[in-house]
Amino acid sequence: MHVNSSEYEANGYEIYCDFNNKNTVKLFNSILKQLDKLDYSINRGLLDTNETPLYVIAKGIKKV
Repeated sequence: MHVNSSEYEANGYEIYCDFNNKNTVKLFNSILKQLDKLDYSINRGLLDTNETPLYVIAKGIKKV
């Protein structure tokens, strides 16, 4: 899950997940619906990590 914070560009929250995993998609859609009920911010939806790759998700974080 990612929360954007910008006065000029992206604003709101979004969840990145692998759309090939139907159970994960179902879970994250449920989480988005619950967040909508809180009226916290703008729901920017569910994004497929296969189409919008993120380095941290794809490569992981190396400990130093």
